[in-house]
Amino acid sequence: MSKIQRERISDLFSFLDRSITPFHAAVEIENRLSAAAYPKLDLRKLRSDELREHQRAQFSFNQQAVFAYRRGSQGLRAGLRIFVAHNDSPALQIKACPMQAVEDYYLAETSIYGGPILQSYFDLPLGVAGRVFYRDNAGKIANQLIQLSAP
Repeated sequence: MSKIQRERISDLFSFLDRSITPFHAAVEIENRLSAAAYPKLDLRKLRSDELREHQRAQFSFNQQAVFAYRRGSQGLRAGLRIFVAHNDSPALQIKACPMQAVEDYYLAETSIYGGPILQSYFDLPLGVAGRVFYRDNAGKIANQLIQLSAP
């Protein structure tokens, strides 16, 4: 295996380690696009003339979907390359209900999302990761990505 192949495999594992949920994956993709000189555009304020200004750019939607484009060297008439990928993960999702305390444990009710291989969850301590919504000190709804690795 060549050095370049080893570096690419290492980079892939690094990406997967940081992409524990679709939300975390979107952040990692945005960071990698920014490092590759794809400026972030605000989708809510996006204008068609702004698309023409940039040879390449990225924008995101709902902290889940990331879109990137690169124009051809001869402008839009020469073509536009759009990069798209599906970003989703089968998992157990915690339902929006209070947890129950049973003996020394807290139990959270879950639902199945997608098609996880449930046998892989048996006899394993599970952590929690995803996006949490809360009210900030000003009373506005805010959100934050979390990763609680401890069982």
